Amino acid sequence: MTISNQYELEQEAIRIAKEAIEAQAKHGQDASEYMHETCDGHESVIYTYKAGLMCLECDRDNAEYQLEEAGYQFTDYSDYVTTLAYTILFDACMTAFYDLRENESEEEEEISAELEAEIVQLVKSEKYTEVKLEGAELEAYIAKRFPK
Repeated sequence: MTISNQYELEQEAIRIAKEAIEAQAKHGQDASEYMHETCDGHESVIYTYKAGLMCLECDRDNAEYQLEEAGYQFTDYSDYVTTLAYTILFDACMTAFYDLRENESEEEEEISAELEAEIVQLVKSEKYTEVKLEGAELEAYIAKRFPK
């Protein structure tokens, strides 16, 4: 996929971040390493024209700052745009990854809070001394009580 504007960059970063989360969950692969490898071989990074297009059309301030801080010295135009394009894409992926993780945590907390309130209400209304949880309810309760 050629990235030619900020929206496309953000959507591609979300896609890559989701794949990284899945690879981490299913195969134990380091998410950061997955994103690095994917960005490093992305067509908008390896092809000079596409990299140049992304550099022109997407926010590159943070990427330029990172390369400047690292003291990166460019050898030619191709090296400049492909390295900058990689840095732009990788930075967007890391941002998307942390945003997705943060949203997952917030959703789990909301579900757990709603579930706990529902359980407490059921116990009070029925005057039960025990509650049997099964399936998703049990998993949500355990996840809340014993975070990873």
